Amino acid sequence: MISNTFGWPLANYPAVRWTLKAAGSRPFGALNTLTNVVALFTASRYGVGRHMSKADRRAFRGPWRSRSNRRSTQHILAGVLRIDPVMAEVERSLRATLAGLPVLTLFGRKNDRYGWQDRFQQILPDATAAGISDGRHFPFNDDPDTYAAAISAWWAAKVAAAGGKSANA
Repeated sequence: MISNTFGWPLANYPAVRWTLKAAGSRPFGALNTLTNVVALFTASRYGVGRHMSKADRRAFRGPWRSRSNRRSTQHILAGVLRIDPVMAEVERSLRATLAGLPVLTLFGRKNDRYGWQDRFQQILPDATAAGISDGRHFPFNDDPDTYAAAISAWWAAKVAAAGGKSANA
């Protein structure tokens, strides 16, 4: 099951690279260290906090109360710009390792502006593609019941029905 992510180099995605470069920059890092803007934005109605209570959003932001954790997150985002060779291997591995296995891609329909679910379909043509119509970057939180139902339906149709054999073929 693959959800709202990528599995290839980002060389052909200049907008994503620009965003990561900005998020990984020293000025943004200093701003985030002081204000916790990344966690605040992520926990907002745009992100994971859309269906959370105020207390739940506060709990979600918990790990980023520490300035060192904020800096670590920023270093990870900056590091993504340097891993294209690794991601090229990930893409090759996806093709080789998951070929013939049941695979579900499940994306938020309102947060796939780069067509990454379609790209997974090119890499894994037998994969089942599903979407959460009102889902954004965190579709599992935007509509947990629909998300779980999509996984259950896929499992019943592609995995359980195959009795342990490949169900994608």
